[in-house]
Amino acid sequence: MIRDYAQRHGLLYKLSAVECAMPGCYMVLETVLAELGGLEGIICYSMFMLPARPGRRAAIYRRLSEAEVSLHGALEGLAVRTEGDFARLEDLFLVERFAARGPLSLAW
Repeated sequence: MIRDYAQRHGLLYKLSAVECAMPGCYMVLETVLAELGGLEGIICYSMFMLPARPGRRAAIYRRLSEAEVSLHGALEGLAVRTEGDFARLEDLFLVERFAARGPLSLAW
């Protein structure tokens, strides 16, 4: 899916880095972020693979912005690069969080 996304969007696909399956583990992401100087961007399978905590995501956005690198979510077909893009992505995280809670109870 990631290779197909890169091809459809005219992006150079260099390598694939697979994150550990342990919840809350972002070792591979941290390694990729440390090498931003040699990259044009990062393609994730899904944006929702990013850390659950907003502060950790904000730190990632800051690093991407400073390196002038884009972040792509192949599943969502979404690319973010600017502060405005990051804010819209955070809106999606809020919607997902509230959707995960299920329907609101109207019982008084």
